[in-house]
Amino acid sequence: KKPVIVFCMKVDDCYDLAEKWATTQVDTQSIEAPAGLDLDTGLLQLINKRCAFHNAELSESERAFVEDLMKAETVDVVFATSTLAAGVNFPLGSAVFSKWKRWDFDKREHVPIRRDEFQNMAGRVGRMGQGTGEGIVLATAGGASDLTLLQQLMDFSKRETLGVGITPTDFGSLIIQLFAGGLCTTRDGAFSLMSSTLSASREAEKGVGNVEHWRPHLNQQIDRLINTHCLIETKTRIVVTEFGKAVARSGLKPETVEHFLHYLNEHGEQAAHLLPTPEQEGRDDDLLFIFAHGSLLSPEFTLTGGPRTRNISYRFNRYGVVANPQAEALDTLLFERPWIADPSAANGARALSEWAAGTDRETLEQLVPDVRLGLIENMARDVSWLLAAVAEVIGSSSSLTLADAARHPLLRSTNPALLHIRKFSRVLRRYAVRIAYGLPSECHWLKELELHGPAKRLTRMQIVSIHQQGISRPHLLMDGSVEMDVLRQAALPKVGRVSYANQVRDAARNWKVDQRRHFRRRHEKKADMHGVRNIISDLYDMKGKRLETAVINAFQDLGINCSVLDDGTKPAWPDLKIEFAASGMASDIVAEVKSKDRETALVSLNDAIEVVSAAAIAGLSGTPVTTICSPGAEPSIPTAISGCNHLSVVELMDLAEAYLRIKDGNLTIADLHNWLTTPGIALTEDLPFNNF
Repeated sequence: KKPVIVFCMKVDDCYDLAEKWATTQVDTQSIEAPAGLDLDTGLLQLINKRCAFHNAELSESERAFVEDLMKAETVDVVFATSTLAAGVNFPLGSAVFSKWKRWDFDKREHVPIRRDEFQNMAGRVGRMGQGTGEGIVLATAGGASDLTLLQQLMDFSKRETLGVGITPTDFGSLIIQLFAGGLCTTRDGAFSLMSSTLSASREAEKGVGNVEHWRPHLNQQIDRLINTHCLIETKTRIVVTEFGKAVARSGLKPETVEHFLHYLNEHGEQAAHLLPTPEQEGRDDDLLFIFAHGSLLSPEFTLTGGPRTRNISYRFNRYGVVANPQAEALDTLLFERPWIADPSAANGARALSEWAAGTDRETLEQLVPDVRLGLIENMARDVSWLLAAVAEVIGSSSSLTLADAARHPLLRSTNPALLHIRKFSRVLRRYAVRIAYGLPSECHWLKELELHGPAKRLTRMQIVSIHQQGISRPHLLMDGSVEMDVLRQAALPKVGRVSYANQVRDAARNWKVDQRRHFRRRHEKKADMHGVRNIISDLYDMKGKRLETAVINAFQDLGINCSVLDDGTKPAWPDLKIEFAASGMASDIVAEVKSKDRETALVSLNDAIEVVSAAAIAGLSGTPVTTICSPGAEPSIPTAISGCNHLSVVELMDLAEAYLRIKDGNLTIADLHNWLTTPGIALTEDLPFNNF
C-alpha cells in the first residue's frame, strides 16, 4: 500500500536504497522545486522517479517539501531514518524496515532497537480516522533467533516500561535551576526536593528503599556551581549570584560561559582589533570563525561539566582535517592551538564561517566531504543558540550597576579587560544571528521583508542571490531605474506569472514603514493602559528638535532628567545628556537624536557616529554615548560600529519598547542603563524581561 516508508538504521542507507529503487522505476514525472527552495539536485531527480529520502541531513525546508509531496501522494516510496517517525500526521500505507538492529558501540555488536521505537515507527501507517484505515508493516529476519526477537518487537500488546527519569548525570543542569528558581536554599533542602520526585521513588524501589546514594552526587554538583561562581554558600544558606541567575536562564553549562570569559580576558583586546569600525573595514568573517570554532570546542560539545548537550556529526571528522586557510591565518588567536588537534571543530567552523558569509549551497557542500547543507544548517542552529546565550549572560551579569562582589571575577570593574568583554556581548549576539540566518549582517533586514505573493518571505537562497548581485542595500533594492531592474531580475527570475523582482522592490520601499506601523499599533495599545499615549505618539511623530523634546519627556516620565547640551550656542556639541547618575547608575549617557523626514529614509553611518566626536568636543570623552535613530538605522551600521568602545545605536521603536517595559514593571532603570551603555546596536531582543 502506498505511500511506503522504508525505515533505515543508517543515514547512508537512505541514499543508497533510494538510488537502487529509482533504477527499477520506469514511470517519471516532472516536478520543479518551488521558487527559492534550495533543493538537493539528486533529491529532485529521485522525486521525479516518485521516490525520495528523508533524514536529519536534509535542511528543514527540504524535509518539509518531501512531507508535502507525501501528503499529496506525489511520491510512492520514502527512504527515511527515524526523523519521519515523529510528528507525521498524514495517511501512510506501509512501513518497511530495511533493518531493525542498530550498532551498539559499547557492546560492539548490532542490537535490536527498543520496542517503543519500533512501534512508534510502525505506528505511522494505518492511522485512525485517515484515508488509510489499515496499514502493512514488513520486516524480515535472517534466522530463527532473529525471528523470535522480531516477533517480540511486533507484539503491540506489550509496551516498554517508563524510562529511568532523573539520574545523577542530570543533577548538573537541575541543581542550578532549583536554586535560581528559589525552590531551595540549602543542601538539605535540595536533597529533600530531589528525594520527593517520582524518579527518586522508582530508584528507591530498585535498591535499599531510599536515595541516600544521591547525596554525594548532589553535593558534588553544588560544589561545582560554587567553584564556577554561580552559587555562594554561607553558614546558613546558599544564594544564587547574578551570574548564576543568568546562567540558569540561558540553559548553558557555567563552564561554557567561563570558556568564553577566559578567552576574552586573555585575547579580547587582540580580537577587538579585528572588529570593523567606521575607520577600518575590519575582519568580521575571521572573528566569526574564531567564535564558531570556540563554540564547537566548548563544554556543550564535550563532557566537561557533565554530559554533552550538543553533538557534532561524525561526517565532519570522517576524512580528517580539510584545508583551512582561515584557521592557519588565525592560529594564534584561536581558542585551541594547534587548530588541527580537533578536526571536527576546525571543519565545522570552516563550514559555519562560509555559511554565515552567504556562500551558496554548491560551494558549501564542497568544503567538507559528504557534509550536506542540512548538517551545516543543524550545526548552525546549535552554535547560534550557544552564542546568543553566552551574549545574554555576559550582557546581563556585567552591568555597571552591579556591585563588584556580585559579579563573576572576570566581570568586575577591576579587570582591565572588562571593556572588551562587555563589547563582545553585542558582537556575539550579532554573530548568533548571522549563523542562524546564514547571511552577512547587512543582509539581515531582507529577512523582514513582507512579500505579497505565494511566499511571504525571501528564502536564504534568494537573499544570497540578491547579495551576489550587489543590491542588498535598501536604497539599491528599492531603486526603480532600468539598471537596478536588470539586477533584480537577474537575482530573482520570474516564476510563471510571479515577478519576485517587483515584489521585493515594493517590499523594500515599505519595509521600515510597515515595521514602524506594526510596532506603533502595539505600543499605543500598551500606552493607553498607562495613560501615556501622548508620549508614545510624539516619539513616533516628531522630527528634529521636536523629537528631542519627545525623548526628554519620555525619560523624565521615568524619573530620569535630561540636560540639553546643544542649545544653539555651542556648535557641534551633542544634543543631550541623559542623567542616569542621579538615579544611582554608574554614569550619565551623552545622546544624539537623529531623524529623517521621509518614512523610507534611514539614518546613515556618518550620522550615527557623529555623537562620538561631539562628545569629545564637549569635553565628555569616555562617557558612554548613544544615537537615537528615527525612523531607523542603515542595516550596515551594526557591523560598522562593533569595534567602537563606548557607542551604542538605538532605533526609536526599540527605545519605545524599553520605555513601555519599564512602565509595565518588566524592566528596571538599571536594565535600561546597561542596555544603552553596552557598545553596539541596542535591540529589543537584548532587553531582559523581568517579572517581579
